[in-house]
Amino acid sequence: MINIKINEGFVKTPYGKIYFKLKPAQNAVQDARYKLLLIHGLGGTSNTFKKLINELPDDMEVCALDLLGHGKSDKPNIKYSIGLQAEILHYFLTALKYSNFYIYGHSYGAHVAMRYALYYGTKKANGFIIEDSPILKTYFRNLSKNKKLINKIVKTALTSKSSKKQIVLNSLDDIIEDGLADIFFIDKPILIIWGEKDEITKIEFAYKLRTKSKNVLFRVIKNAHHIPHYSNPMELSDLLLKFIGYNHN
Repeated sequence: MINIKINEGFVKTPYGKIYFKLKPAQNAVQDARYKLLLIHGLGGTSNTFKKLINELPDDMEVCALDLLGHGKSDKPNIKYSIGLQAEILHYFLTALKYSNFYIYGHSYGAHVAMRYALYYGTKKANGFIIEDSPILKTYFRNLSKNKKLINKIVKTALTSKSSKKQIVLNSLDDIIEDGLADIFFIDKPILIIWGEKDEITKIEFAYKLRTKSKNVLFRVIKNAHHIPHYSNPMELSDLLLKFIGYNHN
């Protein structure tokens, strides 16, 4: 892949500015044929997708944002919830006039993507990619009783130092209380990708999740943990491109 410049910017929303980076499709005369929106996990940033973006073809447009409270986006002192992030995502996509794209959500980011689809519909999206995100009530019921795992999630989320601890805790409380973002209502193709050795969201939940919709394609990345897009970007890119039916011609 040729090293091309990544555009950066901010979108204003009623809750604060949202930072994003955009890799435009090379040689696109008009709108890019393939477009992908990347949403990171709890405590992450758009930077976590750097390796994956580098593996994707030049004629594919890729947009990655920092969720409110993360990275270079504003961090207001408010209550953080999945519903709030979904609302902000709507403002973001409306401001960019984004449509005809695939939404990729990792972990917490998949919750945001699913809630966005529930609130605002799936008309603008061509499909959804869920990476290592159980979005099942059974997982969160178990999680609420497992203080050791909660501490591990918080520690992992704070690794990048892009968020304040209180924001992470606030967000985690919300997904434990109201984390179900089921996929049965999604009328677009869904790809579920899972790291075989994920210790945070174990693969057993992936097998349960794939039974929730007829539109689901399920793939496991062997020996990968919770962030396959970072640890196994080449394998993940191959799965993603096959899912969207990428054709260079």
